Amino acid sequence: MPKDRKTIHVVSNSHWDREWCYPFEETRLLLIKFMDELLHLLDTDPDFASFTMDSQTLCVEDYLELRPEKRETIEKHVKSGRLIVGPWCSLPEEYLVNGESLVRNLVVGHRVAKDLGKVSKIGYTPFSYGQTSQIPQIYQGFDIDTIIFYRGINVPKSEFILEGPDGSRLLGMRFGCMSRFSYYVYIYRVLRYGSDDVFKRYDWDRGASPFRLASDRHPRAHYYVLDDKKKHWNDEPIREQLLKLVADESEHFTTSQICCMQGFDTSNPDPEGIGHHQTLPGTSSGT
Repeated sequence: MPKDRKTIHVVSNSHWDREWCYPFEETRLLLIKFMDELLHLLDTDPDFASFTMDSQTLCVEDYLELRPEKRETIEKHVKSGRLIVGPWCSLPEEYLVNGESLVRNLVVGHRVAKDLGKVSKIGYTPFSYGQTSQIPQIYQGFDIDTIIFYRGINVPKSEFILEGPDGSRLLGMRFGCMSRFSYYVYIYRVLRYGSDDVFKRYDWDRGASPFRLASDRHPRAHYYVLDDKKKHWNDEPIREQLLKLVADESEHFTTSQICCMQGFDTSNPDPEGIGHHQTLPGTSSGT
């Protein structure tokens, strides 16, 4: 393998807030549609490798309260490893809760995930807003030896060893450029929508529909251009965008392996986007 060859690991995922921009029950209506479509994709497309459910189990429980008849389907995909759940019950902001709450959160997450068929053993906490000093000790108590995140520790490179006060150690990895959004912005948005700006100001000439939250709580944040009718698939810029992604991520990742999350907040996997990835000289890709 050439010294400068990079392998891009594309992870199909979504980040799911139980309640944030909308009240809980409104968010759950979105969750029902999301999970229905995800399970349909897993049932009908054997080439779709897997989907990461944001390290949580609570969103799956919220779905099953209204769709109990789907439990057998979920168990089938969890047991096969195609639907990845846990190890957490819900993603914590670690400095807002005490140590016992973190342990109990993992206990519940493990219990629910095991009941569904399999628990993920990756310490993925994208929204932890920091890492408590004893998180290596807590994780090792659950046989978790790896932590992946993008907020809370200022380290110069992506890979590092995180050591707790008792000497417990984790293999650490923080996401690189644009936190966890690099692949979504550099590749998916450009190839699928022709734009890399998720929060693009509305332009009437685009022919899309503007959407913005009618709330004083978020005066500037989280409005999207809902342009599903403008969806297309254009592979033409893929070489340029992949090279840009690799160049920028290489400023952070010190090995030949680059981890990229494909999803965005509350984003569904795109069945038309699967299988459209290409390999360039000096790079390779995988899911």
